[in-house]
Amino acid sequence: MTWGHERARSRFSPMYPGTTLYTPALLRLKSGENLMTLNELIILSGNHTLLMLVVFVLPPVVTLLLGLSHGPGKGEEPPRCYFYAVLIYMTCLPGLFALTLTAYSLFFTKQNLLDVNLLVYLLPILSMGLTLSLMARKISFDDIPGFERISGLMIILTATFAVLFFLSRTRIWLLFSGSFLWLLAIGIIIFIILQLSVKLVTQARN
Repeated sequence: MTWGHERARSRFSPMYPGTTLYTPALLRLKSGENLMTLNELIILSGNHTLLMLVVFVLPPVVTLLLGLSHGPGKGEEPPRCYFYAVLIYMTCLPGLFALTLTAYSLFFTKQNLLDVNLLVYLLPILSMGLTLSLMARKISFDDIPGFERISGLMIILTATFAVLFFLSRTRIWLLFSGSFLWLLAIGIIIFIILQLSVKLVTQARN
């Protein structure tokens, strides 16, 4: 279980000798190198402990204070409802990403969660859950602008992961050699299909 990596070691990119994780992406692109990988992004994020704590502890605190600033039935009034919408996007987008990353590490790569960086893997999820829980006590999610998009995204991502997990446990997955790139490509295709299907069903009902 780690809260960060040693700066002296992780500052340099093992994938690109002569460069660091802080080298601007444009300079690395001009020199013919690839842009920052997901693993490098995780290491870089873990090295900024204070920043990560501020980014993910602040939304639940602001949500709590915002809820204390108004009485029952007043949260849906502007501009409060827009503040709630911003808080939802601030927590749900990184929270969903961290949730997907954690699920992939747990079910696909069989990585021990005791060895991962808690700031990157679990803190965004806890921040999302706590923010939504505090918000639910003060305002109906139906009154928050744009929340239906986030809730729909949660459902589609969950369904996509379930389909990918099922495929990884069948012989069909052997046709793709178990490659992560194939997993990512198939996941994007499934996500698009599910999103279009939901949109068509919604339009048909209307």
